[in-house]
Amino acid sequence: MKKGIYNYSLFLTILLIIVVIFKDKYISVAPSLNVSIGLFIYALTFLIPVLIYNRTNINKAKASIKNSAMMVFIFYLFATLLCNITGNTYSEDMSSSLRDIFTPNNIEIFKMMIYYPDLLIIGFLLIYGFSHYILVSVYEAISTFYNTYISFAIAIFVAFIIDTMFTTPFWQIINIFSGSVGITDIIRNLTANFMVMMWSSIALVLVFPLFYDSEKGD
Repeated sequence: MKKGIYNYSLFLTILLIIVVIFKDKYISVAPSLNVSIGLFIYALTFLIPVLIYNRTNINKAKASIKNSAMMVFIFYLFATLLCNITGNTYSEDMSSSLRDIFTPNNIEIFKMMIYYPDLLIIGFLLIYGFSHYILVSVYEAISTFYNTYISFAIAIFVAFIIDTMFTTPFWQIINIFSGSVGITDIIRNLTANFMVMMWSSIALVLVFPLFYDSEKGD
């Protein structure tokens, strides 16, 4: 059982890293409505803490959420360190590509160029922790009165809605203050993200019994 929990936690961390890497790659879901491709992957993170909860308890589920956020933070610390190490002439193209992916920002300090990642990632991880804590808390509270499947459906919709309301404008906060993104753009982004949220949540609710039944069979 412990091995399965560790695998879930590791998978949760990998999903978060993928989400952050692909957050700026967009696809169209409707005319004039674009969403980050990472949002489809992010939806899966609302399934795993509930599976961990069903195997153990709410404390272990919350611990997996906190640990996955910390592991992503540590991953980017190492990525930042490695991207700031100057490679030889044979690896210039690789160094440039890695910096574009993991440390796209830079600042010059004492004539030394320092590369660093998008600092909004820290805020994103805090929102992730907050919304997923709500997920398992709502699931635990509702499961006292309803069956597992209804509890999961309600919990994921509540948590995903809260998460979307915070993360959508948060990723655009710099553009909002600079004036390059207006209220109309935010509403359009929210609409697109809520569409993905709704369909992703429905899909997860439909497949959840398969995971839950397999857990009971272990």
